[in-house]
Order: sequence, then C-alpha cells, then structure tokens
Amino acid sequence: WGMQIGNQEDYIATPHNGSTPSIEGINMLRLARDLAEARKDEDTAASYTGQILEMEARLRDQLWMRDLGRFAFFADPPGCKRMDGQYHTLAYPAIYATVNPLEAWMSLRHLQDRLQGRSGEVYCSNNFPNHVVATVGTQAGMAQQPWAAWGLAAAGLRNEAYKPLAAAARWVVNDDHRGAWPEVSTEPRPSYFSPPIGLFVASTVEAVFGLKVNKPAGQLQVQPCFPDDWPQATLHLPDYQARFKRTGNTLEYRVHSS
Repeated sequence: WGMQIGNQEDYIATPHNGSTPSIEGINMLRLARDLAEARKDEDTAASYTGQILEMEARLRDQLWMRDLGRFAFFADPPGCKRMDGQYHTLAYPAIYATVNPLEAWMSLRHLQDRLQGRSGEVYCSNNFPNHVVATVGTQAGMAQQPWAAWGLAAAGLRNEAYKPLAAAARWVVNDDHRGAWPEVSTEPRPSYFSPPIGLFVASTVEAVFGLKVNKPAGQLQVQPCFPDDWPQATLHLPDYQARFKRTGNTLEYRVHSS
C-alpha cells in the first residue's frame, strides 16, 4: 500500500508508523463505515467509528509536532521522529480533514515553503535517494500537482490552488512533450504517464471549480476556489456545467446538474 500513495510509484514507502498510511487507513475505515450505514448495520458502523477515533488519537499523539504545526513523516523503532516527508505528508491532513483548519493551513504553509517552486510546481519530497526511503530524486512530477491543488483548495487558498495545475499544463504543451503527459516535469522527451491525467481532470473539477458529488447522499457540494485575477471560467461535463464571471466586485457562479 505504501508504494502507491497518491498515484506516485517511485518506491515511496513508510517503513514504520507513519502519517500518510495512517490517514489512508482512516479513509478506508470511513468508507467501510459508510457502506455499513448504507446496509443499516449500525453495530458495524459504530465499531468502525470507534476505530477511526482511536487511529486519529494515536496519529496525533505519536506524530503531530506542535512546535512546527504539522505531522512528522514517520517514527522509527527507537521513537525518533523523521520530520520531513513527501508532499502527501503535508497535503493529506487538509484534504482528508484529519486536523482543524488552522493546523491544515500550517501544514500547507510548510508545503509551500519547502516543496513548491517558483512556477507553482510542487516537488515530490526533500528526501534524498540515499535516505531510508528512496524517492528517486526530489523531482516535480505530474502526480504531485493535482494533490497539491486539492490541499491548497481545502484550506481556501484561492490564489494558490490553481498554480500546481497551471504548472502541469505548461509542461504538457511545451516543445518537449507536445501534448504528452510525462512522469517527471523536466524529462526532455515525449512520454505518456496515465495516472495524472485523471487526477488533473478530477482536481480541476473539485479543487478549482469546487464541485464534489456525493451520489449516495444525492448531494452536490459547491465550493469554488477561483483566484482573484480570473475574470471568468467555464466547465462543461456530461452531467455538470459551471460558469464563473467576475464583474468589478460582483461574482456570479452558475452551476447546472442533470
């Protein structure tokens, strides 16, 4: 499981108790609870809720660094915290609401300060290949950008959330890639890496246009994150259309759902 977090396959693993796999474990328990509630199995749902609360408490107790305002990457067997992890270590707490809003902002501030480049791109990590966890360099790849956008949007950072996606879009249409989706941003040859394509579309819809569908509940959450200097934006999907327009101090957002 630790090798495929966030659709990043470059041998990113957490060898001991870590923040990212813990959050993913909580996500899986949340999904299991939703399925139990859909079956009207209240006892099983209550059991999952108890496990979620215990995992959240242990995660905070073992890995939250109050002085830095973020989670550590993992704790090794002697109990020493390995502080600096990958992009998901800092983005997941905001995306999956395992912390309060101020803590989410602090975690994302660290992401911006330590892992974001001047063009808006977010790097995989600041670990080096010879560390205990290999990341095959600290590259800015396609897979990182949508997750960064989701995280920044979750904190309401409307002037920042689109930047990783804009960086990815520039890579795709540059003279090297000519429409291909590379794994790593600076690869000087066309290559096709499929996971980020779906992630790019999904994060554009959910993070920037702010449309999140909960089909079992029959709900559409609308929480856009357009930057201040965008005069307009439109989205056309088979079942959802959205149009944003800014006129002076007036913002208009129309959403249609089939």
